[in-house]
Amino acid sequence: QYEEAIYKFINSLIKNNDFNYLIPIVPSMFTNKKIFIALQKLISFGNTPKVLLTIPSIDVVNILDLEKGLSKLKKMGVLVTVDSSVYFNNKTLYLLDLCDSIYLHSDEYESLVNYPSGINTAIIQYMIKNYKEIIIEYPLEKVTDAYFNSLLYYLK
Repeated sequence: QYEEAIYKFINSLIKNNDFNYLIPIVPSMFTNKKIFIALQKLISFGNTPKVLLTIPSIDVVNILDLEKGLSKLKKMGVLVTVDSSVYFNNKTLYLLDLCDSIYLHSDEYESLVNYPSGINTAIIQYMIKNYKEIIIEYPLEKVTDAYFNSLLYYLK
């Protein structure tokens, strides 16, 4: 089960004293107390866990439960990153206020650079204006545009 695998992953981070990972989560984990306990354990070691929220299917997600889960993570001190399944969805776009960063997949980044208009540009501008991070899955040596500022982290 996916939730159990993530729980074991978090515990392996604690065991190995390795805290520099984005921990993938899905909304169904918000009802799993073990996940919150494991995240709290990471925090007790003086670390700030970073999670990456992906919504596999918006049809089965209760938006209010999603908002409550994100709020709970934020109150715990967890840094929340969301991918396009959240910020490109008009039902969940407002949740960006609860997030610390967004994650752009490489194809989304290329689309933004090649076609810098529309909703993707508005989201990037919102994030920069609100001092939030933008994490890009794209090799830094391939970046040739000057579109972004110092709030970005490029992943190799």
